[in-house]
Amino acid sequence: MDTVTVPPFDELEDRILPWSQVKIICGLSRTTVWRMSKTGDFPACVQVSQNRVGWWQSELLAWKRARTPRRLPEPRVVLAALKCGSAWKRDPVSGVIGVE
Repeated sequence: MDTVTVPPFDELEDRILPWSQVKIICGLSRTTVWRMSKTGDFPACVQVSQNRVGWWQSELLAWKRARTPRRLPEPRVVLAALKCGSAWKRDPVSGVIGVE
């Protein structure tokens, strides 16, 4: 009996994906994708028929691989008030705030 091996995506035929699959891949709203497409920051859509567009799967995956999402900044420590006359002090090495 012969075994069937599935080649990696790069060797398969490229597909045109509808918006329902594009939003799962990119995680962006349709308006954000439209704005990014206008500035060239997102792959352009392909006209499939008079009332339908799609995106090449290979272009979306390449865009996703090349994109480096921004990380949120480190949260700031906000001290509401000093408790019972204790003094708050930051350790200069670790940056940890503690009570003296």
